[in-house]
Amino acid sequence: MKIIFLLLILFVFPLNAELYKWVDENGVTNYSDVKPENKTSQEIVIKKQTSRTAHTKETKVKPLLFNTKEQKKPSKSKKRRIVMYAASWCGYCRKARAYFTKNNIRFKEYDIEKDSTAKRKYEKLGGSGVPLIVMGKRKMQGFNEAKFKRFYTR
Repeated sequence: MKIIFLLLILFVFPLNAELYKWVDENGVTNYSDVKPENKTSQEIVIKKQTSRTAHTKETKVKPLLFNTKEQKKPSKSKKRRIVMYAASWCGYCRKARAYFTKNNIRFKEYDIEKDSTAKRKYEKLGGSGVPLIVMGKRKMQGFNEAKFKRFYTR
């Protein structure tokens, strides 16, 4: 009997929820079900569509994470071009490749054992092991996630 009552409440009565979104002075995006005082906020209305509210227009909202900074895509002028001189057998090259792919970092890879032009450029850059990662005029020998993050964001 309790289950029927619960199902009746969930599916018969429309569900309305309100969320408010605002950015604080530190640039952090906040979400709350309570309207913030003294802040300009955007109201986000979520409506559950049931048979009684089928005529109601739904607002689609992405899943929300609370107190997160919104990530901005870099402008075209700020995009960094990564070139990696590598070898097919190299484990660190494989880790770098996987990291770049996972983090949507565009890169160009040259296999120094299969491409003689790439080998010459690698030697001219003073490469002494693989991978050799180049961004503009800067270069990084080897691969380590933490080291690469510092290299990439500098």
